[in-house]
Amino acid sequence: DVAKKILASQYEMDQVKIIVPSIRAVNFLKESLKKRIDQPLIAPEIISISQFINELSEIDALSNLDLSYIFYGEYLKHTPKEDQEPFNSFYGWAPILLQEFNEIDTQLVNSEELFSFMNALGDIEQWGSQEKGELSKRHFKLQALVPKYYDALYKILVKNQKGYAGLQLREAVKNLGLYCQSKIPHHFFVGFNALSKAEETIIQELMAEGKAEILWDLDQSFYKDPHHSAGHFIRQYYQQWYLLKREKPEFPDLFSAPKQIEIISTAKNN
Repeated sequence: DVAKKILASQYEMDQVKIIVPSIRAVNFLKESLKKRIDQPLIAPEIISISQFINELSEIDALSNLDLSYIFYGEYLKHTPKEDQEPFNSFYGWAPILLQEFNEIDTQLVNSEELFSFMNALGDIEQWGSQEKGELSKRHFKLQALVPKYYDALYKILVKNQKGYAGLQLREAVKNLGLYCQSKIPHHFFVGFNALSKAEETIIQELMAEGKAEILWDLDQSFYKDPHHSAGHFIRQYYQQWYLLKREKPEFPDLFSAPKQIEIISTAKNN
């Protein structure tokens, strides 16, 4: 269905960039396009969303272990010597904090406001004369240093052009204005459903510039049913996105068609 729509569009295929959720989807779409092409042509560029964000942000993804090592270096710089932990202890809690940093950037949260709010909550928790245990003291000390860790890690990663997924997304959004001004192909975002705040921003901006269309991963019956969870996010986008509000939603109506179901027995779990 997607291959048919893209080939029927007004654009030359060498002037099209298709962004899909995964590498697996890239391979499937290539096969579908090949089946529908009846004459030689230059194929469109088909990449995963992670590859697209990598290009747009100019930041390469780091493995979790490499990220933890870089974070540990910044942790030692910004933590008083008496409070520093060896790497094996640090590695017990660092991935959780890195996941929080990732979520902050993925959703384009204002980090200063968030950390200020968290510190204020910490002050309220500490309020009163009750003696705190050693664990609580360590927790509040660590919480007070979290904004420094975040800023220091962000700066060193951007400087080295390496980072985690959320940082890539935040930097991609920053680079979007320059990207739109350059000569770029027409983008098709294909097969998406729930998007992060950063992904929403990127897609909406490209659509506003007339440089993108989106083909959702949804069937008509799930969109029309107001209580079906599969259509929750896309129904929300059609209510909130300025450009989508003016469009009539068009989805394939395949789920309601008659189905042929085959039951295959297997002797073992595998």
